Amino acid sequence: RTARGVVEAARLGDPLAQAAIDDAMEGWQMVVGVFAMLLNPERIVIGGGLGAGLAPQLVAVGEQALAGRVLGVARQGLTFAL
Repeated sequence: RTARGVVEAARLGDPLAQAAIDDAMEGWQMVVGVFAMLLNPERIVIGGGLGAGLAPQLVAVGEQALAGRVLGVARQGLTFAL
């Protein structure tokens, strides 16, 4: 399946697809935290099949990661773009 297909299957209640999305969100939290701490970017751009299908969730989970895993100076002014 494509990323968009997995997103659609999860929306239709496929438990395997939802498990894949849950795993992706967990990984996304880790990636955002590490990326912000190491590179201190101004913006993180979300794209691709998952980005198109899950943009609001990716932003929310990314913001949670910043709040819970990243020092204030590294998250100050950091935004997400779609």
